[in-house]
Amino acid sequence: MTKKLNSRISVITAALLLSVVSFLLVSHGRTAAGDAAASVPGVEVVSVEQKDLPVYREWIGTLDGMVNAAIRSQVTGYLLTQNFSEGSFVKKGQLLFEINPQPLQAAADQANGQLAQAQAQYQQSEAQLASAEANQRKAQFDENRYTPLAKQHAVTQQDLDNAVQNNISAQAQVKVAAAQVAAAKAQIQGAGAAVEVAPFELILADGSVHPQRGRFAFTGRQVNQGTGAIEVTGLSPNPGNILRPGQYGKVRVAVETLHDALLVPQQAVSELQGSYEVATVGQNDTVSIQPISVGDQIDGSWVVRAGLTAGDRVIVEGVQKVSPGMHVNPKLARLAARSGE
Repeated sequence: MTKKLNSRISVITAALLLSVVSFLLVSHGRTAAGDAAASVPGVEVVSVEQKDLPVYREWIGTLDGMVNAAIRSQVTGYLLTQNFSEGSFVKKGQLLFEINPQPLQAAADQANGQLAQAQAQYQQSEAQLASAEANQRKAQFDENRYTPLAKQHAVTQQDLDNAVQNNISAQAQVKVAAAQVAAAKAQIQGAGAAVEVAPFELILADGSVHPQRGRFAFTGRQVNQGTGAIEVTGLSPNPGNILRPGQYGKVRVAVETLHDALLVPQQAVSELQGSYEVATVGQNDTVSIQPISVGDQIDGSWVVRAGLTAGDRVIVEGVQKVSPGMHVNPKLARLAARSGE
C-alpha cells in the first residue's frame, strides 16, 4: 500500500513539474513577443507634397506723394529739355521733360542679355537631363537583363549587384539633372521679370494689404551712404487718399513660380555643416537616411530641389531614436502648418 502511494505521489509531482515548466515556457514566449513589439519605435511621418508655388520677396519702404511741392520725374537720367515754365499749370499726359534715353536702353539691353544667358543655360540643362535619362534607361535595361540570368547562375551575383548600383546611380543623376533644369527655368522666369516689370502688393503698417496693386517705376543709380541701399520706386493707385506721405509699408513681389515644387516640413530636415538630410520610411517600414538639396524656406517648409519624390514618407517626430535599417511603426502626423489646407 505504501509503495503504490509513493508511486502516485511521484506521478502527480512529475505532472505538476511539467505543468509549471510548460507555463513558464508559454509566459516567456509571450514576454519575448511583447518585448519585440515594444522595441519597434513609433514615429510620425508626412508625405512629400508637390504643387506649384509662388516665391515672394518683401522690402520695407516709405510712402511719398507723386505731387508734392516739386515736380519729380518717374525716371532718372540726363535732362535734355524742360517743356514747362515754373509756376504754370500742367495737365495729365503733358510733356514736361525730355531725358537722354541711352542709359535706360543700356539697362534694357543688359536685362535682355541676362535673359538670353538664362535661356542658354536652360537648354544646356535640358541636354544634360536627356543624357542622364539615356544612361538611366541603359542601366535599367542591364539590371532587368541580369536579374533572371543571376537566378539561372548565368552571371555572377557581383555582376547583378553592379548593374543594380549603376541603375541607382543613374537614377540619382537624373534627379540632379532635373533639378538643374528646374533651376534654369527659374532663372529664365526671374530674368523675364526684370524685362517685363512684375506688379507688387503694398502691405501697410497695420498689416492690411492695399486693395490696389502697384507697378515698378524706376531704380535710382546712387547708393545711400547711411544705409548702403539703392532707391527703388514703385507707383500705387491711391483712391480716396488712403495713402499719405511719410507712412511706412512693405512691398511684396512674386519673383518666381516654382512648378511642381516638393515641400517638406522644416522639422523633418537636419543640417550638418551645410549638408541637409531627412529620414524616410520605405514600404516595408524601414528607415533610410536620404541626403537632399534644398531651396527656399516658405511657410514653415523647405523647398526640396533634389533627393526626394512626391509621396515619399519623411519622419517629422521621433527621428532622434531611429537609425538606418531600423523597422518603425509610422503614423501620419497632423501638422499645424497644414491644418488650414
